[in-house]
Amino acid sequence: MDCEIIRNVDIPSAYVGLKVLLVDPDTTCLSNITTMLEQHSFKVTAIEQASTALFILRENIDQFDLIMVDANMLEMNYLEFIKYTQLIKDKPIVCKIISSKS
Repeated sequence: MDCEIIRNVDIPSAYVGLKVLLVDPDTTCLSNITTMLEQHSFKVTAIEQASTALFILRENIDQFDLIMVDANMLEMNYLEFIKYTQLIKDKPIVCKIISSKS
């Protein structure tokens, strides 16, 4: 991913201040994505563990406009996470899927 391209993208005013729950077990990715989103005026809650994210969602689902989740979560399959999230309340979800080929 070219971070320079991401930095130069203009975010439509309707998305400024969007509240995002970001779930990624990779602390480096979590930190980098959080920084990029915050640079574009998103309000980010960054969580490493899926179970913690589900607990936060159960307690504060209306606090978030968007959920971003890594497909390679350690605790549970990302499809299970999405299913549980949708049972709580229908929210838009973005899933990050990265595959490496040798």
